[in-house]
Amino acid sequence: WINVESADDLVGPIFILSNATEKLSCICSDSKSSKVSLNSVIDSEDSSVKANIKTVTPSDVSQVFVIKRIIDSSSFNLKSAYNKYLGCDKFGVVSCENEAVGVQEEWEVIFREDGIAFKNSYDKFLTVDEQDGKMVIRADSETIGFHEIFKVKFQAQNRKKKKVKVAEKPIYSQEIDSVKRYQSWGNGRLVMPSQDIKDLRKAKKSGKMHEAMLDRREKLKSDSYCK
Repeated sequence: WINVESADDLVGPIFILSNATEKLSCICSDSKSSKVSLNSVIDSEDSSVKANIKTVTPSDVSQVFVIKRIIDSSSFNLKSAYNKYLGCDKFGVVSCENEAVGVQEEWEVIFREDGIAFKNSYDKFLTVDEQDGKMVIRADSETIGFHEIFKVKFQAQNRKKKKVKVAEKPIYSQEIDSVKRYQSWGNGRLVMPSQDIKDLRKAKKSGKMHEAMLDRREKLKSDSYCK
């Protein structure tokens, strides 16, 4: 499990952590009710929170949510291991009870330098709040502060590999490669077409560059495959 760094990482199972509690905690669902709670993920009293954020992993399916982007939207849904969606009502009460997705189950993910914030459809933020001496999850905060910031981890295997764009060779270099590959005479001496390569540039724009190279090689009478 590694830290989410961009919206591209928000795919598949995720693990949502908060250090706004006395010990590093995570958001959990419940198999028997719609309750959403905060459970400690650190057993050791002297463990540093920073170190544990890097190394901690889920120990139970209740700590894992599957995140998915809503089609044609920048918002996401979070489904628990018990096939219920994380949602909240207009009063900020967070629950995990619906098997279908509605407006209350939509979350906008906001990236900041210190972590990630979740905004609901009522423009309020998911937060860790104290009620009756206990830290609970709500979604009624109007601003982003320490209690509204979460660390989110996902499975490293789901990170999309960035495609490296390979620089295209100049047209003349491409023709040299083509001639070297097919030329069958010249006693090792490279014989190139004498014509200007302007026609190759035009052919490239029209998507017919390879046919143009073939025509140019055929005029050299050096390629048995062109004769």
